[in-house]
Amino acid sequence: MTTKRVGVFYATREGQAHEVARFIASALVARGLEVALHEVREAEAERALTLSDAAVVVASVHIGQHEREAVDFVRMHPRLHAIPSSFVSVSNAEAHAELANVSAEERAAAAHQVDVQVQRFLDRTKWHPAHVQPVAGALLYTHYNALVRWVMRRIAAAEHLPTDARRDYEMTNWSTVEAFAKRLAEELEV
Repeated sequence: MTTKRVGVFYATREGQAHEVARFIASALVARGLEVALHEVREAEAERALTLSDAAVVVASVHIGQHEREAVDFVRMHPRLHAIPSSFVSVSNAEAHAELANVSAEERAAAAHQVDVQVQRFLDRTKWHPAHVQPVAGALLYTHYNALVRWVMRRIAAAEHLPTDARRDYEMTNWSTVEAFAKRLAEELEV
């Protein structure tokens, strides 16, 4: 039996989508799959997609929109429609949706926001991946300039997320990402 090749492609602004993509790639390799990990802007990404039996696209959300590079990558590559493919959306709205210390209504509103963001991406790309997995992102206050830090603190406060700008917060639930990778690997082994 031939080992399946999976292309894991990511678009990131601050790096958390890259961390998620790298984690997925490692989890798939640990389950015996051959994986190529590339940023969507890399020239090698197109060749890797051509050689892939399946694909995962990971993209972060900023100001309610997924990275433009991810939109362009999906639009330019009809191969994603021809092979098993998955989309992983990395956002702080998902972090808010996963909070235990907020009301059910707030979690539902945040989950709806995530759904809207994902649907907007799928509508813009005309892509129908087999799987969509929302994943919580990170607040990297120490990497932001003063204006962005101020804006992000205001958004975080409204969403009940951490606001101490002296440190960074990784909110990704790695067990969710692990379960996604495991499920994907099991499907590809069939």
